[in-house]
Amino acid sequence: MSRAHDFKLALTRVIEPTRGPGAELVTLEDAARFVGLMKPWRQARPHWDFAAELLLTAAETREESDIEMATAQMERALRVEGVVVMPREGAIIFRDLVGELDVLRIECDKCGRKGQYRVDHLIEQYGLDAKLFDWEPEADCPRKQAKNLNDICGARCPDLSKVV
Repeated sequence: MSRAHDFKLALTRVIEPTRGPGAELVTLEDAARFVGLMKPWRQARPHWDFAAELLLTAAETREESDIEMATAQMERALRVEGVVVMPREGAIIFRDLVGELDVLRIECDKCGRKGQYRVDHLIEQYGLDAKLFDWEPEADCPRKQAKNLNDICGARCPDLSKVV
């Protein structure tokens, strides 16, 4: 006998739509209700159909990874609809790199410094939702320390353009 679906489980993060039914989505139930209250033509859009499927899967399996997938798809669907303002303010976050890069390379054409950092270690240290450029790998860079706007640090991540 299969277990009942548990829609009372919390999403992996609170989602705050800028419009629509409900001020915030905290649980799988909130997210499912949000989708359920849409007009049928909107529910039929692929991004909402997929979100509903993932919400059902998460409620059935109760697995953290399935809940994360459902949460992420709800966020994607809301972005497609222009309904949610992302708290990251357009910045690249470590979550964007998951499954895309194992290692984040840093290079500076000005001084020739190079380095690489394992993405999983960065996530452990800073968290999935940390902004990439709040993390400062060039902290020991003389140009960064001098804060001279005429000669700024040239550190860059060459692999980011392939990911985002």
